[in-house]
Amino acid sequence: MIKIPPEKISQMESMYPGITEQIEYFEKKTLPACPDCGSEDTAIVNVGTIGRTICITGATTKFHLRANDRQGDYYCNACQQYFSRYNQKRIPPDVYDPVLKYGQLYYDTGERKYEGYYRQTGSKSHRPEGPGVTYYKDGAIWEEGIFGEFGLRDGKEYYRSGQLRFEGTYGIIDYVHLFPAYGRYFLEDGTLAFSGEFRIEKDHQGYWRIVKPENFGPVSLGKRPAKAPEIQYGKLYYDSGELRYEGHYETAEHDVNVHYARGSGSLYYRDGTLHKEGTFGLGGLLEGRIYYPSGQLKFEGKFNDKSGKGGSYYGPTYPIKGKFWLEDGSLAYEGKFEVVRQGNVGFPKVVFPENFGSLD
Repeated sequence: MIKIPPEKISQMESMYPGITEQIEYFEKKTLPACPDCGSEDTAIVNVGTIGRTICITGATTKFHLRANDRQGDYYCNACQQYFSRYNQKRIPPDVYDPVLKYGQLYYDTGERKYEGYYRQTGSKSHRPEGPGVTYYKDGAIWEEGIFGEFGLRDGKEYYRSGQLRFEGTYGIIDYVHLFPAYGRYFLEDGTLAFSGEFRIEKDHQGYWRIVKPENFGPVSLGKRPAKAPEIQYGKLYYDSGELRYEGHYETAEHDVNVHYARGSGSLYYRDGTLHKEGTFGLGGLLEGRIYYPSGQLKFEGKFNDKSGKGGSYYGPTYPIKGKFWLEDGSLAYEGKFEVVRQGNVGFPKVVFPENFGSLD
């Protein structure tokens, strides 16, 4: 629940651009009820008293701030107890060690990895918690801000060149995956590429990916899931040397010489004419345009997602809704498309509009 008048939030916005959307983000969150008293008046716990987080906790009851120790994932405003996301049980105060240490942590190879507040989690293991800075192995600053469970929770991430990459807050998905939740994303040349709430979705292999902004790349430049295919940006060519595709793509796990369009990009005919452009997924376009070999626009709209329900069939993605033009440029149809799957493998064919033609 919002605790302050709109004019106060406007004042905060002038000091911390984007804070209005952050407050709205927490206000819209559906939080678990307290396991002790049953109250639904609960809040997300965040660690680190910086100006922005202090303002947020003063604006909404759904954001609870602690200085440097995190006693649970959620806080009950009614009975003033902390509880965990894992078992929804209250965490007894005598189980959680509030003592933090300040110092440096190192990579196995000896280079400085972190400097700041940290917690000892085992006889030989430590975890950053509270204000701190992480470093790449070459000594360049990688992240700085407020650290918590699984990594940076509020702060900045930098490219190895020193250019700011992301500034904002992070969230946890599936209890173990940390992703940017809200903030600003910059290209390596310093250009502001995106500002707002990030959107995360699972791909066809079950890996969580950032789909908004679509060109963000790996979640973190310093650590990547070992099994997740890496999204790259570049050019792919036909065997005869002509440009086939430019944009985001991934490499097949079983063969480093096989690549799939994945994300925003453009596909070309062998003569260099644009064939398809938009957002690509498993099997082809998810949203975008198809062109005739002459260069005339053929279709613009949305396609099915083969990674979703009913996606197990052979062949490309197919149009489900959009506009269809004839090769002379006249609009022939606008609306929903009807598709049947042919043969034993279910290769799709557009049956309405009747003259749409091949999906190859």
